[in-house]
Amino acid sequence: METFDMAKLEARLLPLDELQREISELEAGSFLSMDDDELTAKIKRIHEGLIVRAPSVDAGKIVFRAVKVAERPATKSKISYPPAGLVRTNGRVNRPGESIFYGAFNHFAACLYECNAQVGDIFAVSAWLTTERMVFNHLGYSPSALQALKTNRETPFFAIIEDDSDRNRAIREWQARVFTQVVQKGSESTYRLPIALKEYALGRIVQGTQPTSMQFSGLIYPSIAMWQLTDNVAILPSEVDSKMALIEVILLVLDHPSRESLDSSGGMQTHVHIRTYEFARPDKHGNLAWGQKSQFFRGNANFAIEEPLEQLPPE
Repeated sequence: METFDMAKLEARLLPLDELQREISELEAGSFLSMDDDELTAKIKRIHEGLIVRAPSVDAGKIVFRAVKVAERPATKSKISYPPAGLVRTNGRVNRPGESIFYGAFNHFAACLYECNAQVGDIFAVSAWLTTERMVFNHLGYSPSALQALKTNRETPFFAIIEDDSDRNRAIREWQARVFTQVVQKGSESTYRLPIALKEYALGRIVQGTQPTSMQFSGLIYPSIAMWQLTDNVAILPSEVDSKMALIEVILLVLDHPSRESLDSSGGMQTHVHIRTYEFARPDKHGNLAWGQKSQFFRGNANFAIEEPLEQLPPE
């Protein structure tokens, strides 16, 4: 099995001043003039020697996903990751023609915010259960990024390395700024840098000085649309197919939003009310059987579920 020579690794590390110059130039947009191979090589060079703590998720974890729809979806495939041929633009972690399952842990509200949901939009929100242990890498977390947003959240344990070096801290802070930037519609080329970071982050897993045969299931990253208060996830399709099961779908429409002041600092909290149509569960063939009772949807702090609507969208 291949082993690593630590002395040779240290000799390959960029001097700190050169590293800081490289990441500053990339953050300023130098990557836009590079081709993919050049950018990949640059990212690899920057990350030499970076230590990562990879969190794992055991079987039994719920992952939510939202898809905007015009009618009730009939099959599981309509609400899972999109066919690669329909992916035509860069996303935060995908290139055109690359399918990724975007979802969220803990709160389905995060999915709706990430979809830029508007009043009157109809969504199929699905709940998926992990059936095996899944190992993730992560991008976008840093104490300074949370402080800049005045977010009332601690940095997750997996994003903290005790006694970390100045070099590694500089890389992590840069990753967080780059990966969590807000990208406006029409400026999707800006995603090339986060995509390159993702591709590096999902490389082979190394434990200590030894590579392993394991692969990452995907990335965990903070919800940009929810001020990094919750965690999003981007999962590889092969991992969805082999390690996740659809358990329920809710069809809902966004109703009236309201905002209220939190305190004298000017902070605001948004409440978006939703109305449910009905619920579905899949059969063994992946067909969705509507008219079911919900197993667990109860709303949460930022979303209030109203009485169900009587009129259903068409099949």
